[in-house]
Order: sequence, then structure tokens, then C-alpha cells
Amino acid sequence: MKRTDGYTICGNTIQASHMKIFLYISDRQELGHGLHACIMNRVANGQLNFFESFKKMSACLHQFLRRGDIVIFQASTTGELDKLVFLRDLFEDVRLILILPQRSAETIAKAHLLRPRFIAFSDSDMSEIPAVLEKMLLTPSSFHHL
Repeated sequence: MKRTDGYTICGNTIQASHMKIFLYISDRQELGHGLHACIMNRVANGQLNFFESFKKMSACLHQFLRRGDIVIFQASTTGELDKLVFLRDLFEDVRLILILPQRSAETIAKAHLLRPRFIAFSDSDMSEIPAVLEKMLLTPSSFHHL
């Protein structure tokens, strides 16, 4: 079903014709497999860009990231989060979901430098992330109207 706001709903998937989703999961154990599968069930083909290499993801973001896109980043270490903080200028006009490796005050403070829309933790229930993503997909980003 095509909506007037540029979104298409087909079964359980939602597609915004102008929006891309960038998913980085470095730890492809149980957490990564389950999260990837849940997200794949929510988005249309061609909308999701999946990365297991930080270097490849960084290069792609520098080249293809646009206003209003969504980035889901699962940091398996605080070092990966540090690398992402170094790239924080890229994320000014995108919607960011972070999955952090630990709940320390220092890690959470670093995460907030990126101004994420949602923060989860690797040891918590990941079922909220697809729901947050779905809401982001259904809510037009104000960035597209700038």
C-alpha cells in the first residue's frame, strides 16, 4: 500500500523510497544474528546496507550517507565506540540507534556525544530495536525538509 507521505507498506515491511538504513554488527554471535534477522523482516530489499567491517562501513557512510538516513551501530567494544565518536560529524543529520557493550557512565557519556535517538545494551533485550526502527521508518524525518 502506497501512502501519500512517500512510504510503502508491504506486509510487515516498510520502505521509505528515499531513506537508507546502515547496520553495523561486529559481533555476529547470537545477538548479531537475531538483530540482523529482526531488522531484515522489517525493511524492504535494497533499503538495508549491512556491514561487519568498520573500515567498509566508514567508507560507505562517507560516500552514501544522507540526511534522514538511519544508522544502527552495535559496538562490541568501547574502542569501536571511540572510532564512531571520531566520525560524529557524519551523524549530525541522521537518526542513530546505538547498542553499547557496557553500562558504565563513561561509555554512556561517549555515546551521548553522538546524539543517538535510542540506546540499548548488548546484554539487554533487543526486541525494542525493531520497534524503534519501525517508528523511525513511519515518522518522516525533519531533516528531509531542510
